[in-house]
Amino acid sequence: MCESLKYPFFSIVIPTKGRPDLLQDAISSVLRQDFSDYELIVSDNFNDNRTRKVVELFKGNSSIRYFRTECELNMPLHWEFATKKTLGKYVLILTDRSVLKQHALTTIHKELVDHPEVAICSWRWSLYDAKNGIEFYKTIDQRLQEVEILPTSFVARDFVRKSTNYPYSLPRGLNSCYRADLAEHVREKHGALFLPISPDYSSAFLLLAYAPSIIHINKSLFISQGLAVSNGGNAMASNGDSYLNTLNLPDPYKYVPIKRFIVESGIFSDFLMVKEITNGNLANVEMDWEEYFVACYREIYEKISRNVLNKTAIAKIVLSWDLALKNSNTNIQINVKRRLRRFKLLVVLKRSMFGPPLLYIKHSVKALRSVGRQPDHKTVIEAAGFRIEIKK
Repeated sequence: MCESLKYPFFSIVIPTKGRPDLLQDAISSVLRQDFSDYELIVSDNFNDNRTRKVVELFKGNSSIRYFRTECELNMPLHWEFATKKTLGKYVLILTDRSVLKQHALTTIHKELVDHPEVAICSWRWSLYDAKNGIEFYKTIDQRLQEVEILPTSFVARDFVRKSTNYPYSLPRGLNSCYRADLAEHVREKHGALFLPISPDYSSAFLLLAYAPSIIHINKSLFISQGLAVSNGGNAMASNGDSYLNTLNLPDPYKYVPIKRFIVESGIFSDFLMVKEITNGNLANVEMDWEEYFVACYREIYEKISRNVLNKTAIAKIVLSWDLALKNSNTNIQINVKRRLRRFKLLVVLKRSMFGPPLLYIKHSVKALRSVGRQPDHKTVIEAAGFRIEIKK
């Protein structure tokens, strides 16, 4: 690496495994930024040689540093391995299926320089539908300004209460950066920044526990593609046992009442774990058990709808959910059942004689709108705002 990048402003880390085509887009989106004070670390989680070959396509760029693990690591250990290689003042994780938007680093840098007392910055993102060439989920949180300094307690409560459809303000690594000295403080206290079960969420909660506020940029600064190979999406549609087995946890359900793997339950478990071991800014953020049960039920319904688990596995998960709810506070039981009646009513309506006609009308309108229409963006790089170079 060249001398001028020895201590860069940003360390951008791409942990990757088995996604060479997507990785190439992620790297390209960093190198095309109009901000150059960064190092780019590609961490190869014991892949075959396809990952190395992708990195070699960019070998003329001195900002790239390549590392490969000596064996396959689980996700928390790999993120820990990769981020401990950094030299920058701020660390930004970019997953291998994410693409930074044009001007993203310049935008983030400005806010960090304007607010040097704040050690964390988070931002929104959007999704890319490669089949139709469409970017979606570009809307903003109407409650917030374009840039706001948010108390960490607000961010944590927003997550616990499920105040929005998705916790965009939560600094999950993949949608945020953190100051390296804050991460070092967390590691001195707890041995690691990325803890099981979900390292993106556990790190977010740990950072919030030790920082009074964060900067939140209320607009999309990166696009996520490759939705079919999303780790979270795949876990949502499975029983999760294979992933849990890699973590070697003595009791993966220590902090939650449902004793079966549910992604939402695992995330809430991480929140409760961090709250217990830190006793910091999260101490006064109360768990919302009603939201916990509703979120877990919806995930169970998703597993059933996708038909990815056999009847025995589903029955065990449903039984565990039922038992946990029966052992909860009476008011929680009443409120959860009330909310689920509404949810089930909508499901029944979709499956009723009225459902198909409504879906037909919806799809017909969509088809009419798309007749003769070209895709908004032919590639995710174009969707991110970069010009596509035409080879002659």
